[in-house]
Amino acid sequence: MKTDVPYNVGLDIGTSSIGWAITDENNRLISVKGHYGIGTRLFKEGEAAADRRGFRTTRRRLSRRKWRLRLLAEIFDAPIAAVDQSFYARLRQSSVSPLDPQKKHEFADNILFADPDFTDRDYHHEYPTIYHLRHKLATEQRQFDVRLIYLAVHHLIKYRGHFLNKAAANKFKAGEIDLATAFQQLDDIFAQQQRDDVRLKTTDVNHLVKILTDTNFSKSDRQKQIASEIFVKGDKDQDKLNKKLATEIVKAIVGLKAKFDVIFGLQDVPNAKEFSLTFNSDDFDQKLADLGSQVTDEDQEIVAILQKLYFAVDLAGILQNPTTGKMFSSISEAMIDRYERHHDDLEKLKQLAAQFKKAGKVEQATALKQAYADYVDGEVSSYKKLPLDEFMKRVGKQLDDSAVATEIKSEIDTGQFMPKQRSKENGAIPYQLQQQELDAIIENQGQYYPWLREAKEHLDALISFRVPYYVGPMVDPEEVSAENGKFAWMKRKDQGSITPWNFAEKVDKTTSATNFIKRMTATDTYLIGAPVLPKNSLLYQEFTVLNELNKLKVNVNGKKFALEPDQKQAIFNQVYKNHKRVSLKRIKEFMQAQGWINTDADLSGTTDQKNVNNILGTYNDFKPIFGSQLDNPDRQADLERIIEWSTIFEDEHIFKLKLDTIKWLTQEQKTQLAKHRYQGWGRLSKQLLAGITNANGERVIDVLWNTDQNLMETLADDSFKAAIQEFNGDQLDQQNVSDVIDDLYTSPQNKKAMRQVLLVIDDIEKAMGHAPANIMIEFAREDRNDHRLVNSRANQLDKTYQNAKAEISKDVQAELKAKIKDKAQFNDRLYLYFVQGGKDLYTGKPIDIDRLSNYQIDHILPQSFILDNSLDNRVLTAQDNNQTKADRLPGELFGDKMKGYWNTLREHGLMTWKKYNNLMLTPDKISKFNNQGRFINRQLVETRQVIKLIAEILHNRYADEGQTEIVTVKANLTHHMRTKFNFYKNRNVNDYHHAFDAYLSVFVGNWLLQQYPNLKPYFVYGDYAKGGIKDLKHFNFLYRFEKQHELAEDGQIKTDPDQLLGYMRKLYQLKRMLVTKELETNHGNLFKQTVFPAPAHDKKMKKPRKLINPKANRSSDIYGGYTSKTAAFMTLVRVKKRAKVEYRLASVPLANLVWQQQGMSFAEMVDKSVRPQFTGKNGKVNDYQVVKSKVYINQLVNEDGSMFTLASKQYRHNAQQLVLSDQAMKILSSKPTDLTRDDLIFVFNEIVDKGQRYFKAYDFSNSEEAKVRFSELADFDDMRTIINNLLIGMHANAPYADVSKVGLPKYLGLFILTSGIKLKPETKFIYQSPTGLFSRQVKISDL
Repeated sequence: MKTDVPYNVGLDIGTSSIGWAITDENNRLISVKGHYGIGTRLFKEGEAAADRRGFRTTRRRLSRRKWRLRLLAEIFDAPIAAVDQSFYARLRQSSVSPLDPQKKHEFADNILFADPDFTDRDYHHEYPTIYHLRHKLATEQRQFDVRLIYLAVHHLIKYRGHFLNKAAANKFKAGEIDLATAFQQLDDIFAQQQRDDVRLKTTDVNHLVKILTDTNFSKSDRQKQIASEIFVKGDKDQDKLNKKLATEIVKAIVGLKAKFDVIFGLQDVPNAKEFSLTFNSDDFDQKLADLGSQVTDEDQEIVAILQKLYFAVDLAGILQNPTTGKMFSSISEAMIDRYERHHDDLEKLKQLAAQFKKAGKVEQATALKQAYADYVDGEVSSYKKLPLDEFMKRVGKQLDDSAVATEIKSEIDTGQFMPKQRSKENGAIPYQLQQQELDAIIENQGQYYPWLREAKEHLDALISFRVPYYVGPMVDPEEVSAENGKFAWMKRKDQGSITPWNFAEKVDKTTSATNFIKRMTATDTYLIGAPVLPKNSLLYQEFTVLNELNKLKVNVNGKKFALEPDQKQAIFNQVYKNHKRVSLKRIKEFMQAQGWINTDADLSGTTDQKNVNNILGTYNDFKPIFGSQLDNPDRQADLERIIEWSTIFEDEHIFKLKLDTIKWLTQEQKTQLAKHRYQGWGRLSKQLLAGITNANGERVIDVLWNTDQNLMETLADDSFKAAIQEFNGDQLDQQNVSDVIDDLYTSPQNKKAMRQVLLVIDDIEKAMGHAPANIMIEFAREDRNDHRLVNSRANQLDKTYQNAKAEISKDVQAELKAKIKDKAQFNDRLYLYFVQGGKDLYTGKPIDIDRLSNYQIDHILPQSFILDNSLDNRVLTAQDNNQTKADRLPGELFGDKMKGYWNTLREHGLMTWKKYNNLMLTPDKISKFNNQGRFINRQLVETRQVIKLIAEILHNRYADEGQTEIVTVKANLTHHMRTKFNFYKNRNVNDYHHAFDAYLSVFVGNWLLQQYPNLKPYFVYGDYAKGGIKDLKHFNFLYRFEKQHELAEDGQIKTDPDQLLGYMRKLYQLKRMLVTKELETNHGNLFKQTVFPAPAHDKKMKKPRKLINPKANRSSDIYGGYTSKTAAFMTLVRVKKRAKVEYRLASVPLANLVWQQQGMSFAEMVDKSVRPQFTGKNGKVNDYQVVKSKVYINQLVNEDGSMFTLASKQYRHNAQQLVLSDQAMKILSSKPTDLTRDDLIFVFNEIVDKGQRYFKAYDFSNSEEAKVRFSELADFDDMRTIINNLLIGMHANAPYADVSKVGLPKYLGLFILTSGIKLKPETKFIYQSPTGLFSRQVKISDL
């Protein structure tokens, strides 16, 4: 192959795959290294760091707890040593089982107290729980043993409580709940969110606290009593809205499951169930985090306020006796009361069980006993203790009408039966209550131990001091290894041990906080590496407001106009700068007052067409503080710094120190500024908004101010594109590409895909010997067949119909209600019926809803004109109308008659402006420049930022050579090629579809370059030359190809003058393409996280399971342990048994990698890991030799012609790809309603035949019987499920499936050997480059 032959590369980029293809300028594949130049690269999707961060946070929390307890021990060391020198030693032995050989015999009997006159038995008799001890220490006027004081204080510090309340301990009063202040805070946030119809009461509400905390009523009853009393009454519709919101707010406060989408003001969210949350859940924080960007910073503030109220209400419940209503003054008193109530309730339960037993109701008596055992000790089946609500349900099912059962039922109804001292509700205890109790103990016992009072400040600090979140791990990264300091950023002031009382002297909090923000602050969406602005930055809020105003439209008599720049500027200066709350109504009234519009005009363009989404919140916060200084250009830099500091530094002390550095601030201004704390970061940088300039020297913010362009339109300017490209190019030149990708403002999945793209391109270029002429990239869009979206259409239609009752016939309205009631699936056809008001959009005639399948869905702008398959370009119409219209535009045929009805639907929200404009388009309007540019953009310009980032990286890589062009291909073009020419896709069949999509991408890109060279600026990255085609009549840029290449009705090729379509068909049917998988090693958890009981105590397992020691010095036979070590990678071992030699896989546990850090060599670590796996029960070590120290996960193997990948030492996965006929692929791609039984039988038989013939590792010995049993199936859905399971089990990946219903294996696709995979000496390991263009096979016997 000549090295100067130009070639093109096509890439189909997904988050777990890269399809690639190499072609010449005639769209033929190039043969490379003996392979067709086409294939797929598979890899594990990039993972977010949230889980790993969660484990680090937990470790850090436990480490700091140990730190505090160690400091406590140091304070008590001397006093305790004076009375009992072995006390601490015994405590350290308390976790050592008496069965453990390491147990010191002298500590075997008594752990806490070994005095002649006071032993552990005496201690537990006198103090049944730690709370009994705490209470007596604080209240009884006598001297207690110092060891007892230590145990009580240890408990207080270990479980010190939450820090949600900022009040000092000496000013905190339990039971004080200020609803008025909390509701005012919520109202302020609702105002920021522009929710004008939402108002909570901020006066005369605190009397409701008594109901809120009355535990004699159930949570549900309390919620019902209060919900209607906390909002400001208005009109009927407003009251309905507020009642709905108030109900969810109170539910959240009392600990019931609440709809947080309602609380946040979200409408029609597709995942509403995921917003149904309760604070009384261990995973609340995780579930909230899983909602991601759907939860804004304002929403987080709402959560914080409600959670604080929830904890306060929960705390009141903890401190209150539900029977007497008495409020206890301390946690200890309340817990002692719980202990006694639990004791009394247990007596009732025993009494009821005895009654059942006496009456011969043995099953009920046993059920009660088992429920209590599971509640206290844990269920055998799950190894977990039964939750209180489940325990009460199980007891409730057994209750009869006896007196004792009635008492129990009453307690269950209020949720007060059988309380425990340790429960989830204890999370509501604030540290202040624990500190108050500590201070009471110090005060009372300090009269006998003066040193206690002297140590009070330090003891209090052990409870009240919290390491600031921005300090992170308390190690200086400069003082430890790179690995240990990877997640550290603290900066020291001074060396020495850090304590709560010397923290300010040892740690540089300001620098540490700055380092933290540098780590956490994201970078600009467009400019690589540029730090984003705070969300509340004056500049950023100016951008958000101007960007929204530039999208605003004035609607007059059916026509839409953008705001004039001077109008927009006046609105900005006179409305936004003077009002923190802005609505479309306020803007409209201002415009009417100026005489710009009449009363019949309206405004649109915001998300809900009612409120604006952005305001000048910070400007209005600062206006009373700074007055005229706020608009002084010389003050802007300082003002922006103030906002940044407020966002960065949660610590008020640091914030105030920072404010002191701005000399012109007055003390009054500093005091007022300290009250304004901001959160959150934007997505754009100062460099983008006010740094780069266009050809006229204007910044982005200037263009937004002086024109009606929004951000996307502004950045479409060639000079801005060039400026962004230049900035990014400089960044890429200065940094390693890998580091640049790490810092990009995009998801971990996209970052992983970018790295794989570079590996694939490198490999192709290496194989070809020179750079490609063109790289065509397409980023796969995720499937949009989301049932949640379809279901949300019903809610959307219901709301829209409420506002359009006069325009929609009553029959159609009734039909909609009936469909919603029947929970019908609102597919495209049914949805179009209702958005069209039940009428044909071309004629106005009623559509028969019972014969919808007889109507056709027509493209308003025909496919020959433009590729647009959205609902905005589709209508439901009669078949003859569709045929009459053909490829013409509807505006010329139906516009005169129907435009009135179309406009009515648009005005009532049943039609978008885009759809209306499509319907009204006539041929004479096409050639207008704006329309032509709009259509070209819609078809050719890729707007997704991830594509731009990949294009930027590739463009910069080849910038010096200047010969490689980066072409971005929109996914709709390749999708159209698939559908137009019957290139069927089914992801379950094989992985070749990624490769064929890459070929289609390279074809489309090459077609555009050859056929439309003047339009290159639209699809070639970095080409800013002015281009265009005058009087372009078609915007389907594949139209010419379609006219020259056609299929007959039977799917056969009809016309193909250059044989290209035939070539594509052969390529589509290729039986062998290159497929590679990324080689991996495992990281993360060392074990599966569940700790199981010791075999002797595991009642669930009939056969003892083999466990892994939880710690090196803790035997799993005594302490229980883990069930599975995570293997980092595998090792290939040759084992000799007498004259026989076999090859086995062994695993190297992830936990063992630490041995290398301890000085062991890699080979020694591997051998030490492998040896136990080849050691018999008698201790004899088999004759083995490590022949391949590191075998990666996904290593490709060829054994007897069967291809598979290694997943672990026990599991292997099929690596063979299934290829089906065109007819089978057509059937698999068809709608279920279009299929017959014969179709499904044909597909099943073909798959089974191919499996029997080519998939030798699978068991298809029963294939003929399977075919018969499949053909006899009566249920159509069963047939489809079995075919789908068959494809899943035969796919070249991990999943397996059950096809036993037709006599095939129950675990098809599961290949496991529990004793470990054994390989034949002739087996070959196949080593592949990222594309597989370079590969070599090595017999394992030659290793």
